[in-house]
Amino acid sequence: MTRVLITLPEKLLKEMEKAATAEHRSRNEWVREAVRVQLARPRRRVSILHKPGVQWALAVQERARRKKHNPNFDSVEFIRKMRGPLK
Repeated sequence: MTRVLITLPEKLLKEMEKAATAEHRSRNEWVREAVRVQLARPRRRVSILHKPGVQWALAVQERARRKKHNPNFDSVEFIRKMRGPLK
């Protein structure tokens, strides 16, 4: 087995020791089980698509995509106009 060094707040360490003692386990056994339980939990994918900044960027990208067929189209200038002045 590989050793791992972790840092915990004192309060959390005391809670962990109390739980491990109540379950008649060593701290190592208790942490291994906690990691197994955490890894077994279904993962929820976090989508950033609902964030306003992302929606804005996607809209700008889509407008730029539509205009790109124009040979005189300057995508950098287009994005600067869409973005507005920098603060």
